Parts: sequence; C-alpha cells; structure tokens
Amino acid sequence: NSLLNRLNPRRSRSISNPCSNPSRNPSRSRSISSPYSNPSRSLSGGNIQKVIVAREFKAPGDLLVLNQPTRGVDVGAISFIHSKILEMRSHEKAILLVSADLNELISLSDRILVMHKGKVVASLSNSPKVTEQELGLYMLGLKKQEGLG
Repeated sequence: NSLLNRLNPRRSRSISNPCSNPSRNPSRSRSISSPYSNPSRSLSGGNIQKVIVAREFKAPGDLLVLNQPTRGVDVGAISFIHSKILEMRSHEKAILLVSADLNELISLSDRILVMHKGKVVASLSNSPKVTEQELGLYMLGLKKQEGLG
C-alpha cells in the first residue's frame, strides 16, 4: 500500500499522529486526503464559485455566459471577478451577464436588456443616466419601451 501511495500521489493516505501509537489509541489516528484527489470537495460554496469562475475565464471561445458570477463570494473576489469581466470585454469577448445585482449590471454592461414576465421590456445602452430605480420600474412592469415585449 505505501508503494502504491508513492507511485500515485492522488490516492488518499492515512497519517497518524507521530506522538502516539495508533494501535494503542485509535482515536489519535486521523485520515487526511491528498489535496490532489479532489480539491474542490473540501472547499466552501464561495470558494467553489471562485474555482468555477476562474475555469470559465480560461475557456476558449468568443462568448462568455455568466449567471450570478459573484453570488456567495467575498468582497475581494467580487472585485477580482469584475475586473476579469472588464478585461475579457476589452479583449473583444462577448459577455452575457445575468445578475440580480443591479449595481453589478450597471457597472459592467454596455447594454442592458430588462425582462418582465418572460418578455424583453427594455433595451438600454448603458450610460450614467441608467439607474437601479429605472431598471426596477421595467422589471416590475410599470414601465415599458415602445415596440418591445
């Protein structure tokens, strides 16, 4: 078994507390999985989200679809994800961003489509005059652009 572990570092190994004899006190023995076996298994939800986002930023292609990319991550990760989105946009990658965070949409989007009851009710070129309040009116169906929906 130890030869197999040396040949394949991805296998789990049982490591005993060096200060005790596990045969006399089995509770002092602990099993530690190699981080190479399945590193995402021990991550929190927010850290899993970071791993997925990082993987997708590296994926080839001209279109990046992001659904709630910053939900559940810490403030530092949000800043990093936002900067990566802007970087991808500057490299001419098309980005479809779906987010419940209106501030995130306003700060990252060139164009915002607003839907109400499954229909597009607004198509806005992002500018400083687009506000969360205006988007909210469209989202609630209280405002609608002509020719849409």
